[in-house]
Amino acid sequence: MSRRNIPRPSIPTKSANPARGRGTDQQQQQKKQKLSDEAGQAALQAYDRAVKVTAERERYRTDRDNFRAKFKISESRLQETDAEMEKLKKELAEAKTAAASAEAEVEKMKVEEKKNLEEADAKGYEAGIKRATLEYTQTAHQMVNDALEDRLPEFFELGYAAGAEAMATVLVVETDTQFRQQVPPPVIPDLRLPYTEEECAPLPPEEDKDVVMAEASVQEKPSEGAEKKDQAALAEGEDGAAATPNTLT
Repeated sequence: MSRRNIPRPSIPTKSANPARGRGTDQQQQQKKQKLSDEAGQAALQAYDRAVKVTAERERYRTDRDNFRAKFKISESRLQETDAEMEKLKKELAEAKTAAASAEAEVEKMKVEEKKNLEEADAKGYEAGIKRATLEYTQTAHQMVNDALEDRLPEFFELGYAAGAEAMATVLVVETDTQFRQQVPPPVIPDLRLPYTEEECAPLPPEEDKDVVMAEASVQEKPSEGAEKKDQAALAEGEDGAAATPNTLT
């Protein structure tokens, strides 16, 4: 049996009289007014809801735009911070390298300064030893000079006596004839022996070189004159000695 042949059931209505269900005209008017009022209220409510939804949507859109703007700003700031961090890391690495090089340079300077101090100490120690040696040498020379100065008059007197005896022998004069008493006493010069060591040269007090050379030349001239006089006296003595035996004979 096909579905087309199935009889449809009859659905009874509420009222068989449509006019009875509609009511009177006044009731229909009231009903229409009520429906109109309800429709107006529903429309107002729907409008209010639409306005609220639009406002909410606009607010959400504004919040979204603000959030996006803030996110972009934060992202740009984060990028700037990362760049600044990289720059600071680079500067820190350069500073560490510079500090390491400076520390190495300081250590090198300390080593050089220590070496220079050691060399200076060694030079000072060596100079002190040389100075002490020179002072000791100078003192020894001064002691020798003092001893020679003390003994020099005896040397001169002995030499002078020997010379007088030789002259008396040449002149055939007895030694007990007071010949030496007639001879003037010897002139003993001051003994100032120069230091022969080169190291002792800077130790004596400084003097003017020109003045020293002038004094030395002045002292050399009288000595040359005295030598000439002594030579002349010796020559005259020899001549007299040669002539005396002839006169005695």
